[in-house]
Amino acid sequence: MRKLIISLAVIFTLLLSICLTGCNTNIFDPSGNNPGLFNHPLVTKISYFMDNTFDISAGDYYKFEFSISSDMLNTRVGGSFYASGGSGNDIRMLILDSTDYVNWANGHFVTPCYDSGKLTTHSFMLNLTAGTYYLVLDNTFSFISSKQVKIDAGMEWQEYE
Repeated sequence: MRKLIISLAVIFTLLLSICLTGCNTNIFDPSGNNPGLFNHPLVTKISYFMDNTFDISAGDYYKFEFSISSDMLNTRVGGSFYASGGSGNDIRMLILDSTDYVNWANGHFVTPCYDSGKLTTHSFMLNLTAGTYYLVLDNTFSFISSKQVKIDAGMEWQEYE
């Protein structure tokens, strides 16, 4: 027990001396003069993950899974769609996190990250944090008509170079 206390005291003293001599800069300095990782500039990146036309049967939906990693900062997902077919020429677009997607696909009520409602054409843009998401083109409300949907979507984020 005595050896453990002495060892802990030595380790504590070493860590304290290192911090007092080597940690004299504030890594949260708002001037941008931060050491280490924070010294690298943020760069903006763009990825287009959809530029397709889909045929979605009556009572069915199409899903596309995408992920945002923790090193992707200030992430925005956006795009536009155009639907044709049926009497309303409409589709519903949802963006759901992975938990809400499972619940939604099983018929349960969810609060989506994004819900366009039933529309013919629409542009969207939203901020999302790290996680796995599903972009859903929902035609489950239509019992008779299939829909053709043209969609362009992608994301923009920043990361340290």
